[in-house]
Amino acid sequence: MESENKEQMHPVQATWSVWIHLPNFIRASIKRGWSKLGFSLESGTLLRFEFDMLLLRVRQFLSFTHRKKIRIYRERKEILLHLGCGNTVLSDWVNMDCYPPPPRSGAEIIMHDMRNHFDFSSDSVSAVFSEHFFEHMDMQVTRDILLPDIYRVLEHNGTVRFSVPNGAYFLEQYRLLKEGKADPTYLENTSCRTGMIEINEIARAVGHKYLYDFETFSLFLKEAGFEDIKQKNQNDSDYDVYTDLDRQNVWRGRMSLYIEARVYKI
Repeated sequence: MESENKEQMHPVQATWSVWIHLPNFIRASIKRGWSKLGFSLESGTLLRFEFDMLLLRVRQFLSFTHRKKIRIYRERKEILLHLGCGNTVLSDWVNMDCYPPPPRSGAEIIMHDMRNHFDFSSDSVSAVFSEHFFEHMDMQVTRDILLPDIYRVLEHNGTVRFSVPNGAYFLEQYRLLKEGKADPTYLENTSCRTGMIEINEIARAVGHKYLYDFETFSLFLKEAGFEDIKQKNQNDSDYDVYTDLDRQNVWRGRMSLYIEARVYKI
């Protein structure tokens, strides 16, 4: 994908990470030393992330303000939860990410290591929205922790709307590229060095860890207890709460898998 699209889709604008605040020459020296020791740059990135998450947990444990905020959230109902918000902060929603997005007036922000259970009470959330977040999580975390816990915090008749890169789309473009019939939008937004490189890019680059199609994501939702699982299109929703939330980008709409589901609890 083009670098401009990557910047729009993923990174937050600021972070408290110690690594980010180091001078460039020190970071370059550490990377060179890490490589000389025989370690991959990917392993260094993972190590830095784990250190950041440890620092986040320590900061929150020591923060009276954070603990007070969590106590308040546990008493609330009908929460609108925006997972993995990145830079996209929504008004009237609780925007959650492991790094701090830019503040926005009228919007709530909470930092959380997304691999851990939520600090919300059961049956306290009415809707969950997420764009291009789950592909950054280990599949087993999504399957065993995230989706079951989203189900737990959702109230009866609560809904979700998720979007992720659509693996089926990229596999189809792999075939069409060989036939000279690839989607023009695909050609405009990928390097097209080879179709297989693009599949690996969307599956593993920019922090991606898992590639979904509707059948697979639907299976994981069913395992967690969700019902009324439907594949949707960009800006097409069965629920008013998600109106106008999708990122307005032609490439995003073409390459994304949009899924909605509901929970029914007795």
